[in-house]
Amino acid sequence: MDFFSLPFTTDFSSIAFGVLAGLLVAFSDCLGNTFHKNL
Repeated sequence: MDFFSLPFTTDFSSIAFGVLAGLLVAFSDCLGNTFHKNL
């Protein structure tokens, strides 16, 4: 195992997960708003 690439990999995956979660929350929030408007 490469110890130099390990912190970078975990850091990158955590950042990617954070961005993905933020996008998912924003998308679901927008979807919920349009859904309530159509109701």
